[in-house]
Amino acid sequence: MTDPSNPGAGAEPTPETPVVLDPAALDRLKEWGGDALLGRMVSLFLELGPERVATLTEALSAGDLEVLERTAHSLKSSSGNVGALRLSADAARLETAARAARPDNAQETLTELVAAIGRSWEETSHALERVRPPGADSE
Repeated sequence: MTDPSNPGAGAEPTPETPVVLDPAALDRLKEWGGDALLGRMVSLFLELGPERVATLTEALSAGDLEVLERTAHSLKSSSGNVGALRLSADAARLETAARAARPDNAQETLTELVAAIGRSWEETSHALERVRPPGADSE
């Protein structure tokens, strides 16, 4: 059954197209700390995410593979913490590609991966806004 708050949740996840949000990860956060923890984690993620995506774009433009790899790693980890599986998978692919890239031969692939992260970020942020507990703010 498809969950309208989680695009892709009804489809069988594959390594190429994992679900946007993992309900089990969100349930775990809620189990560990109630709505307060879930709300703080989601709010913090939504607050910091645009900066990370912007940093990826800037690093790509500057050809800074180290910053690209490090920021992708950070986004991969934080996405995993809130159950943002598709975004985490996209960030993992970018992290791997940036680590293996040479400045003169990977621009097209890296550009495609950063664009995929931008799309995943949009899907993820909309989905997280729908599950964030009312009144939840970052501290």
